[in-house]
Amino acid sequence: MVEKAQLNSLWGRVVERVKLQVSHPSFYKAIELAVPITTEDDVFVIGFAPINLYMAGHLNVSEHKNAIEKTINEFTGHRYTVRIIEGDTIQDWEIMKAKEEARRLLRESESSQKKVETASQKAWEKLLTLAGRRYAGLPHRGMPQFRARYVLEMAVLMSDAMDELMVVVEEGKMDEIGERQLSRIIERVAQLVELPPTAVGMELLRYRAAKKTE
Repeated sequence: MVEKAQLNSLWGRVVERVKLQVSHPSFYKAIELAVPITTEDDVFVIGFAPINLYMAGHLNVSEHKNAIEKTINEFTGHRYTVRIIEGDTIQDWEIMKAKEEARRLLRESESSQKKVETASQKAWEKLLTLAGRRYAGLPHRGMPQFRARYVLEMAVLMSDAMDELMVVVEEGKMDEIGERQLSRIIERVAQLVELPPTAVGMELLRYRAAKKTE
């Protein structure tokens, strides 16, 4: 993993070099908005703040992405593949990996109910662990506004987990195992931010209701 200061310096050089190779005003704006997040194995992770995510497409164009990867490889001597994500922090990358791992576990699980339950359990456990890690890495977590942001971020993750991991038994009713796992995470988040679990649960329900109207 490249240190953050070195990563920022490297990315600044990459941006300037690639802009000389690609003639496209929208691409210039997009690459300037992109944020280097980390390197992991052979992956060079670049992110966009949610408000700027619409610009990511310019970097995903095959010609542009190849130019970025080639330049990174020339500067580092290492063959990296560029990965572009939503979010501009290392926590956003961890969240993305946790969600992908949950999907992977479900895809690889066999058809039997026992295997499905085991994979689901592991995915829920990863999310429970992530809740603690995300809070531990929260800056200024003594301030209420930062805790509120944390609760909202966890509401998004819990909602995604409900969509991906919980089994619908009948209209409006989820499986009991999924409900219990979700309850554990709600209670954990509530404990960390010193709120009643019901308050955290309400934020989750508000988010899901708002999502339905989009």
